[in-house]
Amino acid sequence: MKWNTVLALGLILALVTVARAAPDPAPLALGGAPSLVSYQGEVRVGGSPYTGLGHFKFAVVDGSGNSTWSNDGTSASGGPPASGVPLVVSEGLFGVLLGDTSLPGMTQALTAGAFEGTERSLRVWFSSDGTTYSQLSPDTRVASAPYALQAQRVPWSGVTGAPSFQREIAQVVIVAKNGGDYTSVQAAIDSIADASAAVSYLVWVAPGVYEGTVTMKPHVHVQGAGQEATRIASTASGAGALPSQATLALASDTSLRDLTVVNGTSKDNGAALIGEEGTTGAVVAGVTVVAQGGGTENYAIVVTGSGTSVTLRDVTALAENASDYNYGLYVSIGASATVHGGAYTGRGGTSSRGIYALAATLEATGAEALSENGSQANAGLLLVGGSATLRGGSYTARGGSDARGLYNSAGTLRAEGVTALSEDASGAGYGLYNRAGTATLIGGSMTARDAVTDTCGILNETTTASSASGASGAPPEAADSDPRILGAASIAPAVLEAHGTAALGESAAGDTYGLWNRGGGTAELHGGSYTARGGTAGAHGIANQGAGTILDAYGVTVLGEGSSNDNYGLANWYGSAAAELRASSFTGRGGWGAYGIYTLNCGRLFAAGIVALGEGGSSLNRGLSADVDQPLEITQSTLQGTVAVYHDVGSSSTVRVSLSRLVGTVTAGDPVTCVAVTDGTTFYSTGCP
Repeated sequence: MKWNTVLALGLILALVTVARAAPDPAPLALGGAPSLVSYQGEVRVGGSPYTGLGHFKFAVVDGSGNSTWSNDGTSASGGPPASGVPLVVSEGLFGVLLGDTSLPGMTQALTAGAFEGTERSLRVWFSSDGTTYSQLSPDTRVASAPYALQAQRVPWSGVTGAPSFQREIAQVVIVAKNGGDYTSVQAAIDSIADASAAVSYLVWVAPGVYEGTVTMKPHVHVQGAGQEATRIASTASGAGALPSQATLALASDTSLRDLTVVNGTSKDNGAALIGEEGTTGAVVAGVTVVAQGGGTENYAIVVTGSGTSVTLRDVTALAENASDYNYGLYVSIGASATVHGGAYTGRGGTSSRGIYALAATLEATGAEALSENGSQANAGLLLVGGSATLRGGSYTARGGSDARGLYNSAGTLRAEGVTALSEDASGAGYGLYNRAGTATLIGGSMTARDAVTDTCGILNETTTASSASGASGAPPEAADSDPRILGAASIAPAVLEAHGTAALGESAAGDTYGLWNRGGGTAELHGGSYTARGGTAGAHGIANQGAGTILDAYGVTVLGEGSSNDNYGLANWYGSAAAELRASSFTGRGGWGAYGIYTLNCGRLFAAGIVALGEGGSSLNRGLSADVDQPLEITQSTLQGTVAVYHDVGSSSTVRVSLSRLVGTVTAGDPVTCVAVTDGTTFYSTGCP
């Protein structure tokens, strides 16, 4: 007869005073009762799951094959113990608490001595008749957790920095299909009536699928046997603007670890995990959360309500299949979420969001947020009001008519070393879209590529897209202009501050932009690179556009290239857009016309210590092309092209170039003043070459 097992071994996480809990637990013995190790597995006989009474023998062996513990204490040199432990096996599944001396044949408790050493494995023998035993192969190597039983020998009073919940766990309640205290997670939680800040409980959930909703209690921690082994599933749903029901509801001062939570409802507002108003100090770690029903909206994780706070560590969250909206993580109205690592995905529907924060506080370190395949709008992170602080991580939007890696609408965004990406939009794509908000970027990269209309590494604007003079693209969707945040009054100015950031827009059928600052936005740039590449309409390293728009750039490298039409380093145009440039380079390369700096119908422009280069254009190559009626001054700079300086249209304006090097001619239909400039080896104290 051939026997197969699929085994799971886990240490109950109460290390000092652990006892097997019952509905009426007895007080623990002074100094701590023997610890228990939960062992779960599956037995197959002849390839089919075994059902019936099985008999098992257990031994812990070291790296040399010597026994350090067995169920009856008789195992020697790694051989089988004399007595077996009868266990019920149902459809192949069984479970046992190793060291539970209340079980027949289990006469020996587990102690720290069994795990003293660097190599330990569990050896198991199985019999269907209680007489003939076969050793299961291979042995199950014991992972690091059971070695922590040695902590029985260290009083907490002598340990510094010990986690409070591990110090204070009073009881462990076991949930298992077989061999546990309860078969229902909720029943196990409901059995606990005296949990408090001083006395916490752990509900440990063995491998299996547990159907039904779960509502946690404060100071009652829930832990599974692993994300692939333990699953809690429901079809909960609830009406309202946000879900009122979820598969699992968090509670204050508790933790959820090492399992999977799923909601598969076909109704609207399906949520897998929720932290509602009043929930504080909740930790979710090493958990997979999935909402994949077929209603109108799916939420993998919801954190909502004034004062609510949840910490998420290494969480995998996925929302998909809803017809309208799919949210990986949704944080709203006064709540806060702290995210460490993990992946948050919204997929499909009309619109999807990896993370959506609405008038809330988000802090994320090393997180990955992905939004894809929404037919209309996709955003890796959508921030509406409130604030978000991002450190590292990636934020990606893919597909749909509008894709935004990061989208800040009237919020305060700080991003340090963040990667934002938009790609494959059927309309416009934005690495970062900062609309009527404040965005501070420290390093990182903002990229948009492969859109059908426009791609912008960064779009910074105060007004809606449709109101900017000369702008293209649709205004933001109504759902992102929440009246609770933006209201009907005027929209606040958009402010962008970037330090050493790389922005790239490429491969659009329309225009490409490294940075598009427009509609009254203010952009302050310190170092970094801004590149536009390709596009049939034009490539703009930086476009500064519209009434009241201000650009202040120091130490930046700007390039527009690869468009079959015009390529601009800087396009400063329309209304009273103003720019101040220092110690920077601006290059337009290729296409029909190439312009280092192009100004058109704009406000004042001042530049010092810059290089402006137009090259490779089939018809026009201009270092500076000025069609303005406002003052324009450039000093201590290099202007280079077939035409170094061009000025036309603005007869009432002055273009003044001083202390600079000109490579190319000066073509002036309107006044250009040159003071102390050179052309090749020729110096002009006054007048232009």
